[in-house]
Amino acid sequence: ALQLDPQRSDVYFNIGNLLKENQPDQAIPYYEKSLALDASGAGVWHNYGLALNEAGQYLKAAQALKTSLRLGPSDADAWCNLGLAFFGLEQFEKAKQCFRHAIALDGQHATSHVNFGQVLVETLEPEKALEHLRRGLALDSSSSNSLWNLSLALLLLGHYQEGWRYYEARFATKQFESQLEPTP
Repeated sequence: ALQLDPQRSDVYFNIGNLLKENQPDQAIPYYEKSLALDASGAGVWHNYGLALNEAGQYLKAAQALKTSLRLGPSDADAWCNLGLAFFGLEQFEKAKQCFRHAIALDGQHATSHVNFGQVLVETLEPEKALEHLRRGLALDSSSSNSLWNLSLALLLLGHYQEGWRYYEARFATKQFESQLEPTP
């Protein structure tokens, strides 16, 4: 498609989408080329921000996601991902605001509940975190991040029996994907 028409922004966008999940560093230049050809798509800015988040480029991700939200302010996913960029920048209050806004837009947005719970654990507010982590888990029972953060909140509160029960979920999260689960 690029050989036929190298000026089609959607082709670059689609190539970026193919690479974003497993090779975010390689996706970034495709999104940049797509945006250079047509910067009017909120979805392109959003996915560009996602790839930047995955690559650990949180400041650039926040800028891209803010642009996405100027173009499409009602996108709960974009608000959630902006919250993740702020989380990566350790701007926890801004992250909380983003997650709150995403939940206000879509109370069923499981990822926003989980991420809000995670930032509440990070800021040592485990009691508040429990509500969001349990809600996120109810909305998406396969969320290993919910279980992992739920275990941390429970352990912080001294609920050791329940907390340790979920603690092994960490091995299913991206953070621990390269770690081997201990065997007895």
